[in-house]
Amino acid sequence: EEALTDLNQAISIRPDDANALTIRARLFWGRKQLDDALKDFERAIELDPKWVWPLNGRGLILHDQGKYNEAIEVFDSSLNLNPDQAPAHEYKANA
Repeated sequence: EEALTDLNQAISIRPDDANALTIRARLFWGRKQLDDALKDFERAIELDPKWVWPLNGRGLILHDQGKYNEAIEVFDSSLNLNPDQAPAHEYKANA
């Protein structure tokens, strides 16, 4: 719970910090708070659309929600930015 409190404080100070949003999204995802995780990943993508980590995170959330076609589209977008990232290829194969 302390981690979430610290992340919330960091984001309140720097609401445009894509890194903090991505870390909080991963925390939410681990807690199965998928809607909150998706919201943070999507905001991080808005802030830094060329950063593949929040893109991959968004794809994984969509996969967990059973939205496989949407997840594949997200992984394709991530791979278009960086085709050499093995995780996105693995995630796409599992979707």
